[in-house]
Amino acid sequence: MRKLNKKIWPYSVTLTPTEWELGSDKRELWLYENINKDNFYIVGVTKPTFYFKREKDMTWFLLNCG
Repeated sequence: MRKLNKKIWPYSVTLTPTEWELGSDKRELWLYENINKDNFYIVGVTKPTFYFKREKDMTWFLLNCG
């Protein structure tokens, strides 16, 4: 699995396949509606990792989509 440069993307959250299946569309839609697309990146399909440039974006994501 691809990993991003931690200097650029220091914060990350990896979901299990089950977690992803339970709300994949909602999570992805929420990200695009609430966080600037330059501040997050998603790697993986069945076990995705969400990378964030800012800790507050990661925290906001976890509170709303976790």
